Amino acid sequence: MKRKYANRADWPRILSKRYEQQRLDHAGFHGYITWLWLDRVKQPLEVEVQGVRRCVAGDGYVWMQLFPDGGRHTLTIMLDRKLQVRQWYYDVAREVGLSPDGIPYWDDMYLDVVCFSPYEPDLIDQDDLDAALEEGVISEEDYEETCREAEALLQSVKDGTNPLIRVGLEQVESMAAGLK
Repeated sequence: MKRKYANRADWPRILSKRYEQQRLDHAGFHGYITWLWLDRVKQPLEVEVQGVRRCVAGDGYVWMQLFPDGGRHTLTIMLDRKLQVRQWYYDVAREVGLSPDGIPYWDDMYLDVVCFSPYEPDLIDQDDLDAALEEGVISEEDYEETCREAEALLQSVKDGTNPLIRVGLEQVESMAAGLK
């Protein structure tokens, strides 16, 4: 398991970036929202999900991430230069918190839910979770809790009840309106 930070301080792909974060307490969401502006990257990051290949990190892209208080997952919304959503990416976590420096983090539990539209999820990296269990990196209890969290997350995304979707859509619309 690896602790990951919202500011992506150790990501060598990024040549130049800007980072902001804000506390957000609003109906259905209490936690932090972060913005990572990828001003320049060494090379674009392309991924293939559900049989579609797509760029999710390039010059001028923005990664907006939501960290719910006490949550067991985070949501990263990857936006292109025109603030069009390229991908919704949920990281299942053992814990979501704040570093001593006040930077949001998550303890990554390997299993992820990815979507190209907000309500059509795909579970990925099950093999990474299975390997972590087999290698003794995580316990059987961690494994089972992670699988339960992923199943609940998949269902809440499919039926539109995951509160991060609504908050994320509102934030994207607000960003886009600010450009007009």
